[in-house]
Amino acid sequence: MPGACYFCGGKVNNGQDGVKCVGCPSWLHVQCLDKNGLLEERGGGIFSSGSLYGKCPNCGKEGSLDVNARMGDI
Repeated sequence: MPGACYFCGGKVNNGQDGVKCVGCPSWLHVQCLDKNGLLEERGGGIFSSGSLYGKCPNCGKEGSLDVNARMGDI
């Protein structure tokens, strides 16, 4: 069940506007990750749309981000 955002404390809706870290119990809004410099787009060549990568501010775990499910390897 989604929880409160680590940064702003607002409700995180998994698969809509937020992700959950797989390394700790933190929930995060994608916008909050971006505002705090912990989100970046990588890749995106001719055959790929690229991937989003993030870093958990709580445990420091980094990895790919799947906003339709939860934080990929983070």
